[in-house]
Amino acid sequence: MKSTKKISLLLVVIVVLSMALSFSAFAAEDNFPYSFTMKKNCANNYCGDSRYRDSDKTNNPWMVNMTYNAEGTSAIAIYWLASSGITRTQYSDVVNVICGNGKYYKGVYNNAYHKNTDLGVRNNNNVATAYVVSGYWDEETGTLL
Repeated sequence: MKSTKKISLLLVVIVVLSMALSFSAFAAEDNFPYSFTMKKNCANNYCGDSRYRDSDKTNNPWMVNMTYNAEGTSAIAIYWLASSGITRTQYSDVVNVICGNGKYYKGVYNNAYHKNTDLGVRNNNNVATAYVVSGYWDEETGTLL
């Protein structure tokens, strides 16, 4: 009998530890690289590297970190989380990102639950020149706001 109780207790401990580890790894900050052309005249563009957002929490933010902007250091671009595919739906408010200023976090709308997402961007200035931006992003970070 004692060995049956020990085995049962061991199984419970294993199950609890497995669940704890799976939850902690579930929504980690992944830092996916992006690099694409910022369109001219404030036109929207999208990364094109769709990521599945599994979270159903609006306070589980997405993240963007613009590390390069051909306009120069401290240049600003406007980013948001959007749906992937041909018809785009905006899944978050926009965030004005300053190149080289680190990570920016933003919550999502409740229509972003369990969806394929993409990183949207446009220039904050209406200029007739296209240029390259790059950095890192994540559709869900696990860092609750």
